[in-house]
Amino acid sequence: MEQEPVVSQSDKSRQNKFARLVEAYQEELPERMRVIKAGWDEIKRRADHEELLETLCRNIHTLAGSAGTFGFVDLGNAARRLEQELVERTTGATLSTDQQGSIDAQLIALVELSRLPPAPRKEPIPEYRPDASEAEENRLIFIVEDDHNLAEMLAQQLGLLGWQA
Repeated sequence: MEQEPVVSQSDKSRQNKFARLVEAYQEELPERMRVIKAGWDEIKRRADHEELLETLCRNIHTLAGSAGTFGFVDLGNAARRLEQELVERTTGATLSTDQQGSIDAQLIALVELSRLPPAPRKEPIPEYRPDASEAEENRLIFIVEDDHNLAEMLAQQLGLLGWQA
């Protein structure tokens, strides 16, 4: 009979902190989806949509990158596919009805995926243990991100790994 691994208090603390970050991310998802959907709706209404498209692609790109970090792997993958299609099909071109329909369907799927719970972590959150020779100032990292909430979540997650953001 296999014994369950012993989980230290610091492991539990890191897991609890990460769970709170995941929870905060999940609470923000409906607003992220609303912003993405509103951006797409505005693009469909306007002929001069290049700047709007850049903003929409940036929002979807941010979602694609952050979703997997917090356990929403399918959402991240779907966002990445949507971003690629938007770039391929819409840059400098008028959208056909079929293209709009395809993107509309992908957005609906994205919203549905955003409502699913995150996948459970398969491995514990690693604990960073710096060498005694590492100076504290070497533990500083700068985050450059337009989305303040995402930057804050990244800073908190990096803090769990021993970095000062």
